[in-house]
Amino acid sequence: MIGCLCLHGFTGGIYEIKPIIHYLKNNSNWKVVAPELPGHGTTLSLHDTTCDQWLEASENALVELYKECDKVYLIGFSMGGMIATYLAANYDIEKLVLLSASGKYISPKRMLMEIGEGLVNKVKGQVVDYTFVHRFLEKRKSGKVPFKATMEFRKCVKFTGQYLSNITCPVFIAHGMRDCIVPYKTACYLEKQIPADDKKVVFFDQARHLICHSREKDVLNQMVLEFLTKEKKGSKV
Repeated sequence: MIGCLCLHGFTGGIYEIKPIIHYLKNNSNWKVVAPELPGHGTTLSLHDTTCDQWLEASENALVELYKECDKVYLIGFSMGGMIATYLAANYDIEKLVLLSASGKYISPKRMLMEIGEGLVNKVKGQVVDYTFVHRFLEKRKSGKVPFKATMEFRKCVKFTGQYLSNITCPVFIAHGMRDCIVPYKTACYLEKQIPADDKKVVFFDQARHLICHSREKDVLNQMVLEFLTKEKKGSKV
């Protein structure tokens, strides 16, 4: 049996990656699992959670998946992407998919541009999808994302980044050009740092940070499934 472990991002939950989870379940016979990391979900409780707990929860989910599956694919969104790189470097992972992976921190310049664009459109009476920015700022303002948790997030990115050079499995990297949280150039950085021979990087012109919910999500889903199901380089047919 084939297993697929999907990991969500910092301050988020499984809802961030639901579209691709549903797509894979409907178009394969794989066992697709997506654990909710400690302190995350629709109701946040991040005051006492740590980077080590997020890594441990992800690793435990992978170990459990290996008990039922012969090979495993990894899909990670945002911080979940960086946790996925750590797992891919330490386990025999078949293929790795990184979606808006947070190899770099928040882009303040792009966020300000995003907020400005939203305000202009609001004045014009136009409705635009910039809810992620609002949600992110509201979480910070309400205290749901304490400073300690943000430091743990940075710790997670720094720690997992050390393992990029140990990844050898095929990698698919996707990033939105309009991502106001993680700079799109992060995808280029990850491609450069990961030594795997089989790498593919795709940019989506209209996608923001929540790439799984973008207008281009259908194309993204199809590309991810195609990447995961194609023969690995050097494999015998």
